[in-house]
Amino acid sequence: MKILVCTINDAKKLNHICRLTFTETFEDTNTAENLNQYLDEAYAIPVLTEELLNPDSVTYLVSNDDGVTLGYLKLNKDTAQTEK
Repeated sequence: MKILVCTINDAKKLNHICRLTFTETFEDTNTAENLNQYLDEAYAIPVLTEELLNPDSVTYLVSNDDGVTLGYLKLNKDTAQTEK
């Protein structure tokens, strides 16, 4: 298993795993329309790129030994932390 800092070059991988994990977690409690609207807004490549460029945010990608992305972790501090 590998855990690496995600860069803007990984935005497509991040987009894929974000959409996959969010869908698996919340599809049973949302309509398809609401789910797709959120996915398109929250995980758009420009949005993810902006987050990846924020110095107060670090995202990690987790992959197996074959290079398959298994998950991600995002850590926010200071200006990147929007929730209390």
